[in-house]
Amino acid sequence: FNVWCLDWRGQGRSSRFNTARPSARIFSRDAEDLAAFIRAVSPEGRRRLLVAHSMGGAIALLMLRNAPSLADAAVLS
Repeated sequence: FNVWCLDWRGQGRSSRFNTARPSARIFSRDAEDLAAFIRAVSPEGRRRLLVAHSMGGAIALLMLRNAPSLADAAVLS
């Protein structure tokens, strides 16, 4: 198994313009970031299971709508 974890822009240790208040989400950009991340780190020819929770689930759904071939299965809560 290869396990990768991705947090959206502005979370975790990434930088924010204004640390007191998060910026508005651009969900299409977040979905594009997720797709780019999967393409960059996930080996070709391996089965891919996408697991996402809360807002990550919404971002994953957008990504899957635009690039369904990037995951063989998904568990979203």
